[in-house]
Amino acid sequence: MNNKTENSGSNFIIGILLLATGLFLLTQQTSATMIWHQWRFGSVNIASGLILIPFVIGLIILFYNPKSLFGKILTVIGIIIIIVTILMSIRIQFEKTSLFNLILMLSLIAAGAGFLLRWFLKRK
Repeated sequence: MNNKTENSGSNFIIGILLLATGLFLLTQQTSATMIWHQWRFGSVNIASGLILIPFVIGLIILFYNPKSLFGKILTVIGIIIIIVTILMSIRIQFEKTSLFNLILMLSLIAAGAGFLLRWFLKRK
């Protein structure tokens, strides 16, 4: 085969389909739950609701003075703390499945990634 037919859009389409199918099957075998808990810094316990304080203070400062750099920084830090707290509270668990299903899911993901890599690297 010449390079042009080997690098047709079919590699891309097949890669996307295999990767999407493998990822879909993998995500069907996982469950995600959120667990809120108290944060502990040294001997100090901080309740989960207290993570909103930097964000709220930053908003107060921004409503008082919209050009305040400190208010903007405090608001961004508050948003980052909220996002990190949410992500750290997520518990992802892989459900029981057969070895055949696991091999099938991982094979589809690997084959799809291989087709996509071939397509991306041969485009140049």
